[in-house]
Amino acid sequence: YLIWIAMAWFTNIEIYKKLLDKSKDGIIVNLLLDDNDKNHAFWDSKHTDISFEYKAITSNYQNIMHHKFCIIDFKTVMHGTFNWTAAEYNAEDFTVDKNMSSVEAYAKRFIELRKNK
Repeated sequence: YLIWIAMAWFTNIEIYKKLLDKSKDGIIVNLLLDDNDKNHAFWDSKHTDISFEYKAITSNYQNIMHHKFCIIDFKTVMHGTFNWTAAEYNAEDFTVDKNMSSVEAYAKRFIELRKNK
């Protein structure tokens, strides 16, 4: 029914196409992306049915949103170090977690990130 994604870098065309298909099927897809040049280069040219917004999150480093997670139907959360971009060639990790307390914690974090203006 819904897919929520918070991603520091997202430029993977194959994952983008799958999300676009899901959106066209009526699934609600919302993305929070770090406000950076790589994301702008990829997403600013897209005219999609996918809802996305850029977020500049202040951290110890200059405006780095380090989050990488995807919530599906409030039943599953995928999270880890893997960015949906060229990081697919790095030694990254990604976990699929169906623990409801984990899903709830990431859903709360997504809402916090979205509120951050």
